[in-house]
Amino acid sequence: MKRGGWATIEVFGGGEMEVDCQYLLAGEMSRPRTVVSWLSTDAAGLERLQVNRPGRYVITAVRNALRSDWVPIRYEWECVP
Repeated sequence: MKRGGWATIEVFGGGEMEVDCQYLLAGEMSRPRTVVSWLSTDAAGLERLQVNRPGRYVITAVRNALRSDWVPIRYEWECVP
């Protein structure tokens, strides 16, 4: 995806949910960074995010912001200048 582009994120079974995530920016981080209230999905479990920082992103875990348990995942995408 190009810098400034939009990604559509889908959370299966996650309609109207506030989602936290843990991610790595490949080559820049050795431990995942946590983002609280990363996105809020619509009734269909969808949210669009704009990506402005170039790099290879690896989402390593997500959770419902109302819970404490993380769901491990591996979702990658690259943002190019």
